[in-house]
Amino acid sequence: MTSTEYHAGFDDAISVLTAPGAPFEMRTVEVQGHPCRVFCNGPQNLCDIYRLASTHAQRTLTVIDDQLMSYAEVFGKAAALGQFLTEKIGKPNVHGNRIAIVMSNRPEWMISFIAVTAIGATAVLVNSRGTMAEVEAALDETDSVMVIADERRAHLLAAGDKSCPMIVVSNGETDSTARLGNFSFTEVTHGWARATLEPVSVQPDDEAIVMFTSGTTGKSKAALFSHRSVLTGLAHIQLSGALVRPHIVALRGVDAFGAAEAHQPASLLAFPLFRVSGCYAVFLTSLMRGGKIVILPKWDAAVALTLIAQEHIASFSGAPAMYWDMLRLDRSGRRFNSLLSVGVGGQALAPALYKEIATAFPLAVLGVGYGMTECGGTVCAIAGEELDSHVTASGRVFPSVDIRIVNEEDVEVPLGEPGEILVRGAMLMREYCKQAHATAEVLQEGWLRTGDIGRLDAEGYLHVVDRKKYIVISGGENISCNEVEAAVMEHGCVAQTAAFGVPDDRLGEQIVVAVVLIEGKALSEHALKQHLGERLAAYKVPRRVVFLASLPVNSTQKVMRHELRRQILAQVDGATGTV
Repeated sequence: MTSTEYHAGFDDAISVLTAPGAPFEMRTVEVQGHPCRVFCNGPQNLCDIYRLASTHAQRTLTVIDDQLMSYAEVFGKAAALGQFLTEKIGKPNVHGNRIAIVMSNRPEWMISFIAVTAIGATAVLVNSRGTMAEVEAALDETDSVMVIADERRAHLLAAGDKSCPMIVVSNGETDSTARLGNFSFTEVTHGWARATLEPVSVQPDDEAIVMFTSGTTGKSKAALFSHRSVLTGLAHIQLSGALVRPHIVALRGVDAFGAAEAHQPASLLAFPLFRVSGCYAVFLTSLMRGGKIVILPKWDAAVALTLIAQEHIASFSGAPAMYWDMLRLDRSGRRFNSLLSVGVGGQALAPALYKEIATAFPLAVLGVGYGMTECGGTVCAIAGEELDSHVTASGRVFPSVDIRIVNEEDVEVPLGEPGEILVRGAMLMREYCKQAHATAEVLQEGWLRTGDIGRLDAEGYLHVVDRKKYIVISGGENISCNEVEAAVMEHGCVAQTAAFGVPDDRLGEQIVVAVVLIEGKALSEHALKQHLGERLAAYKVPRRVVFLASLPVNSTQKVMRHELRRQILAQVDGATGTV
């Protein structure tokens, strides 16, 4: 199929899907004082989703370690938990109160999310991989009035200075809830079989969730989203799925969907639920279609492959590093015929890895997209044969999204020229909590300044070519160079430092830090890593520390990161070839 045929096919499909009365019909409304196109024929808030999903009571919602939980049990426990939260907070004051969820991927995370948002409160999705200081900062920044945590994170918080009521999920072996002086999740949800979830009435522009993201200034920021924002982001995922369907038919034939419908739609959850890729793309999307979620508590490529075959997984999305791991295992004798689509998220997909994935899963349609936390997930997508012929593209922008590519003077550049990517739409976050200045820097007249450099080609495809901000994406996780540098500078032996990313075959990038010591001071790589491990989450600790006599700077004494990175890579290439 030629590029012209692809272009016409996309336009025709969009016209059909967005026509009056069609699933993705749009209308223009004012959002935060700016005109935005919104979808008008689907759920308008999270509570609408719960009302629809509750009709699948007898279906399995979650599978984890061979333990199954039905929709009825999940919604019953959410109802019981919601009643408890309402009583503890005070019924007239529940709306808009923020309740933090701090735990690893597990059914209780999903139960907590449903319970919090169904009573009209705001779910604060805290990075469960963070340090005590990072978790405490998240609670402070969002003014969270209560925490729902697994036992490991409850112990972490109990050792800190933050005093906040906690509901603790036992690990199943020991229950230290009483010793921690908190409430037991098991006891709170004990009467779930007699409870019925009755979602409250909420408006599209009411607060729904807070999700954390790395920003241009370094520290993780709390991005606030309304119900409308979340539902628009979910609609983009559904629209992307509708656009992928013809590619699946072209590859597998129409019978592929008949075979898939013989089993309950199943997705494998590998991304953290506190990320868009886990919360929106797997959890909430599955609720909307009555699907089954197979939870992988900890990444294990061998287990993932086994579950894909065993649980008849129809869709899987993972970071490039996850695919790298799976592709290096023996897959002989395994059948992955149930897999209709595979997606890559978290960071850009290298062309070589794309070819490997396509070869390993020849019966699945591969798709990619472009987005970020602040814009509620992807704003464009591309898949199948279209991706084959546009392998460097991130896709064509969804019809509900406006996009501009601008130069340093905020003037739109000609087609094909690179510039900063600006997006506008109902899916955008409302603000960074308690960070008015940071919000004003990225949200301007309804446009989100992504900090990424991209270009639009003549066919309307978006190509992301660079990052303007100093963020390293390693294994699908954003790591702020500024945050790492701040932690390094807390060491008394360090005079200067600069962090940067270098290519890594498995992780995409890995973070390296260059350090200049104070004259007369001594410090080992091991000692510095130990220092950083006490201040940063494990995945943020640099894989390598390079000690230098000085850092390259420009005329204004700003570190020239690109030059520093070039120098380090040159040294590495001349030695072992690895960092």
